[in-house]
Amino acid sequence: MDLDLYDFQGITVPSFNSPFDRRLSKSEQLFIQAVETDEKAAKELSRREIDLLVTLVAEGHNSYQDFCKGIQSLTDSTFRQYVSDVPADEDLYKDLAMNPTHNIYDRGRYILSFARRPERYTLLYQFSPEDTFELTPEGESILYTLKKERFSQRAILASVGFAAASFFATIISWFIG
Repeated sequence: MDLDLYDFQGITVPSFNSPFDRRLSKSEQLFIQAVETDEKAAKELSRREIDLLVTLVAEGHNSYQDFCKGIQSLTDSTFRQYVSDVPADEDLYKDLAMNPTHNIYDRGRYILSFARRPERYTLLYQFSPEDTFELTPEGESILYTLKKERFSQRAILASVGFAAASFFATIISWFIG
């Protein structure tokens, strides 16, 4: 009996380690869909809004409720992309979505981390008003830059003040002298 390639068409060899071995359940499909919908709903914060988050934390206003007061349009989807803590179900999502390199957000965006991470922090976590946060090294870097900019602005204002005082002193000395 001679066999050729056409005799094996449609036959798959089972593999015990392949994610292709089974179909996803309805709940798994819904989970993937919900995560993808949530990712699409996330907006990017402006530079001003990121600076405001960092400033709020530095001033001790570090709860999710404080952030929502400062940025009226802040949503869980948007905020989640700036929190460095890895959700408990991220690996499950990677496996189910068959995307082992899935990294939901750019790591450079992570400016905050939970002060006390909730036990059930997941990809679809709904933030509580009482959730508190602290700055990550990236957030600290932004804070340092903000402080330097404010110091430079104060120095410029001081030098303009001294220049104005010097100008008026010169004018007065001309009238006197």
